[in-house]
Amino acid sequence: MKVKVTILREAGARSYHRGPLQYIKGELDLKHYAVPDQRRTIPVLRILGDSANNQLFEPKLIYACAGKMKFSGLERCDRAWHAQEWSCEFDY
Repeated sequence: MKVKVTILREAGARSYHRGPLQYIKGELDLKHYAVPDQRRTIPVLRILGDSANNQLFEPKLIYACAGKMKFSGLERCDRAWHAQEWSCEFDY
C-alpha cells in the first residue's frame, strides 16, 4: 500500500518539528528475518523506495482510522536499540 510516513522519534526521543513535517513516500513492506543462532524470526516493517533504509523492528499497530495508521516498534542506531513510532497516511 502506498503511504506517506512521518517518523516521530529520533534516537528514541520524541521529535517536534517546526515548520512543515518531513515525510517519506513509498510502499510499506512487512518481512520476517531469521534471528542468528535462534529458531525464530523477527517482523520488520520497511518503506520501499526509502533511500535512508529506515526499518521498524517488531512493529505494533497502535492506531488505524480515517486513512491513517500509527506503528510503534524499535529501531537500531549505532549499535543501540531505540523506541520508534511511524505515522502513516494513505497516499492515493
